[in-house]
Amino acid sequence: MGPLFFMNCLGAPAQLKLEFYKWYCDFPFPTTEWDHLYTIKDTIQTVAGSPLCHISRAIWEGVYIREQYDGVTYDSTRCSKLPRDCVKKTVELLNAAWTGTGFATTYVWAPDANYKKCFDCHTDLYAKKLPGGIHSGKFDCVGCHDMPGSHGRIKGPK
Repeated sequence: MGPLFFMNCLGAPAQLKLEFYKWYCDFPFPTTEWDHLYTIKDTIQTVAGSPLCHISRAIWEGVYIREQYDGVTYDSTRCSKLPRDCVKKTVELLNAAWTGTGFATTYVWAPDANYKKCFDCHTDLYAKKLPGGIHSGKFDCVGCHDMPGSHGRIKGPK
């Protein structure tokens, strides 16, 4: 959220914020670029598929504990390296947008096929100020929610 707040303060175009959002969801965090600042190197990388810290951290920790954790030395560097990656990407996107080098040809956000119907319906409900309207749902709902085809009774979080 920090980079999006910063972009808002600087008046960045909405598309730039969506591009950051999608990058964050699809990026394998953290990079090794910041390893020289920490005693633990080569932190396991995972892709969250979500902008939510809870989901991002839970996915990473699940992989880390299964694949690398020795029961003694816990790698707590991920949550320090990840924001550095985000700040770097934010600066790159802002520079590209303001200098006209690359932003116009970069990623254009669109809902993935598996939740496009959910996104289209709920953003339409939001525009009409109707119950069920969501204006900020730009990640896959079905990853966390069981949704019957007709909605009927929503089962809630998985």
